[in-house]
Order: sequence, then structure tokens, then C-alpha cells
Amino acid sequence: MASPEPKAEAKAEPKVEPKTGTTDLAPLAVAAFQGAAANVGPLVGHDLQSGEVTIETSSARPTGDLAVLPLALSVDDNEIARGAIYSPLTEIVLLGRRMLDDAEPDKPREITDEEYDAIGEVLNLMSGAVDQAVRQHLNDTLRTRPLQWWRTTDSGDHRFDEGEFTIAKGSVVIPSGAAITIFLRIPQRALRDGADAESQRCRGRVMLLALEEDIANLIQPVLETINIDVARHQPDEAHIDEQYMRAHAVFMSGDRDGTLDLCRRLRMSDVTWELPVVVCFKTPTRDVVLRALECGASQVLGVPADDTTLLRVLNQVRREGD
Repeated sequence: MASPEPKAEAKAEPKVEPKTGTTDLAPLAVAAFQGAAANVGPLVGHDLQSGEVTIETSSARPTGDLAVLPLALSVDDNEIARGAIYSPLTEIVLLGRRMLDDAEPDKPREITDEEYDAIGEVLNLMSGAVDQAVRQHLNDTLRTRPLQWWRTTDSGDHRFDEGEFTIAKGSVVIPSGAAITIFLRIPQRALRDGADAESQRCRGRVMLLALEEDIANLIQPVLETINIDVARHQPDEAHIDEQYMRAHAVFMSGDRDGTLDLCRRLRMSDVTWELPVVVCFKTPTRDVVLRALECGASQVLGVPADDTTLLRVLNQVRREGD
């Protein structure tokens, strides 16, 4: 991974320019593009920014050489609509090449198979931000699940869905100045019907394991606001395996002695190997983040974290564990 460049100066909030009758997607889109920049940035070694957002409605299918990630919008197991996030191939590959530590990521050339795989990873990272934005700005019972990505230059049986769509156009900006255009395409009926959809399921149970009290006191109230059952435990408790079996995810400290070894044991155990684990660091560094991932962490979280980041990470690990 390339060494992170110095952070760019803070920019103003992305400007939103909605056309008449298309404002419903605007807050969701701004949050999604900001989250996409935040999700992708660490893995490409850059502090990415999100750019201006514009909104329009259209029934025309997008054209051009595009990388497309379809998104299934569901409540429980019931799919209610499909949208997509997409980007020009010649632009999004700039992120893919940076993820691969390419020495000349901006040099125009044919895209390799390895670079196509990296594009898919970038799109999936962006989809996590869309999922969080949908929950936050449309309906917190909706789940946005990424499907198999495809490209218009080799589409096979894939096609953009027909119908009336609201389309947000935004970007993520590399400090060097390159801007990667991103589109979010959501059916208008999903914006209308999705806001009223209700889940019939319990939101789940999260274990705070060996987590410092001050951090646990910040995390627990946020999770409880979305009806998550939160319990605090220590790894040496009696019958702890029973508690692991009840949990849908674990948030644990990475700063205490032995906790990363505990993370590795959870990943190796027959009881807990599928349990998503978020390792929390008060001062995350590249070395400790890589070590946590090597020990089996599903995600690494710098704490304290704002509410949006915390819920985004929870949604990501729960989606991966489904």
C-alpha cells in the first residue's frame, strides 16, 4: 500500500444542486459520496474528498464505458427494488491502481484483469457507504446489498433496469487533483415506498468485549438508539462461549495486552470463527491496523468515533456476517 500523502486542506461541504422535484435523494447522496471517500481512502493511501453533488430524474439507461455495481434494496429477505452505483472505467481504475500500489496510476493504458478485480473492490467499499446512507436518510430497516459488478464494455446478460430513476452525480477527489465521477441510481418507487417499509426482525445483539469503560460508554448508547441489544463482557467470564453464540457482532479493544491474541483465538475457534469482530484502537497506526487484520478482525475502528462512522462499521460487519 502506498504511504498516505499529506492531508489536503479541509474543503467546504459538497454543494447540492437538485432540479425541481428531485430533492429526496440529495441528503442520502451527499452522505453516500462522503462515506465512499472515507471508505476507499485508507486502502488507496490518500485522504479523499467528496465533490459537488447534482440530482436529476431520468428513464434513460446510462451509456458509456462504465463499471456498474447493482444494489438490491431489501427489508428482511424481501427485495423491494434495485439500484446501482457506477463510474466511468477510465476514472475508477485510478483508484484501483492506487489500491494495487501502481507506480504510475494516472498513466493511460489498457485495464488489466488484476485492475478489474481492484475496481470491484473499490465499488464494494463504496456500496457500504450507500447502505449506511440509505439507513440513515431513508429508512433504518432497509438493507442495501451489493450484487455482482459488471462493466458495459463486456456486459454479457447484464443491463441497466428500466423505469424512472433518481440519479445523483458526485465524485471522490484525490489530493493530486484527479476526480473520479460516481453515480448513484435509485428507482423513484424505492424512495417513495422504502421510507414506509418496516422490518419484522430484532435488530440484533452486540457484545462489547474487554472494551475500556470510557469507550464502551460512548458506543453503547449509539447502538441502543437503533434497538441493538448491547452487553459488556470480559473474556475470562464463566460460560463466555454461550455469550459468543448469542452475539451478532463483537466490538473489542485492540489497546489492551493480549486482546489481539484473543481476536485470533475467536477467529480460530469452532464456536466463533464466523462472528464478526471490530477491533477498536484509540490511536490506530498502519502497523496495528495490519496486525489486527492479520489476527482476523473484520473491521478496525478508531475511537472515539462519530455516530455515523460507528453505525456504518456495524452495518458492514453485519452484512458480511449474513
